[in-house]
Amino acid sequence: MSELEALRFAKIDTEARNDNQALQLLDYKMAAVRQRAEQELSQLAMQKRQLQAAIDARKPAYEQLVRELAAKYGIDDPTKMTIDPETCVIRDLSKT
Repeated sequence: MSELEALRFAKIDTEARNDNQALQLLDYKMAAVRQRAEQELSQLAMQKRQLQAAIDARKPAYEQLVRELAAKYGIDDPTKMTIDPETCVIRDLSKT
């Protein structure tokens, strides 16, 4: 092999090695991003389950209170009742 051929080979070989290392580095970075995304998704899913559990736990008491208020204020169908949270005015929507 001539000196020129050896230099050309060395140049191309070095470039190929550099490109392969860069490619490997990108693979590692992509794997790290995937792992962080999976962790964040897992945390968000856990928060969502916790919130849903809190909603589910509160729902029976809420529904009981709505039924009691409907009965107290003579509203036949609690699903047709609305309460303004700012003014605390109860309205019977079945009569509108």
